[in-house]
Amino acid sequence: MPRISIGDCSLYYERHGMGFPVLFVPGLGGFASFWQDQVATFAKRFEVITFDHRGFGQSDPSRIGYTVERMAVDVVGLMDALGIKRGHVVGHSTGGVSVRAPMCKHPRCFCTPAGGLPEITSSYVKLRPRISRLLRRSR
Repeated sequence: MPRISIGDCSLYYERHGMGFPVLFVPGLGGFASFWQDQVATFAKRFEVITFDHRGFGQSDPSRIGYTVERMAVDVVGLMDALGIKRGHVVGHSTGGVSVRAPMCKHPRCFCTPAGGLPEITSSYVKLRPRISRLLRRSR
């Protein structure tokens, strides 16, 4: 059960595969396990990182309110704590929204363009070819 401190709390996380990092961010109240169907496929070519948001699953309880800004700070904090200098980020629902600010503020840390594809929704099947092209370009 790996956990890592990001300052004011510790987050549960999982790492799978080897290669260029791809951080999967679940929606508000999400768990690392939300991405279980994607992990095996992506881990064949990438290092896949999933995590439980603060206050959920195996991460520490939150002592502060949940905001998109807080989620964004946690994503950057997790990347820093894991030593990830640059990577892709894939977000679902509020997780996708939360990564837009750090993608704009720290563009060198993220390969996925801020205006490109920061969010995956129920239209994933339609977007899959575009996701594949974006991932191939950054390698």
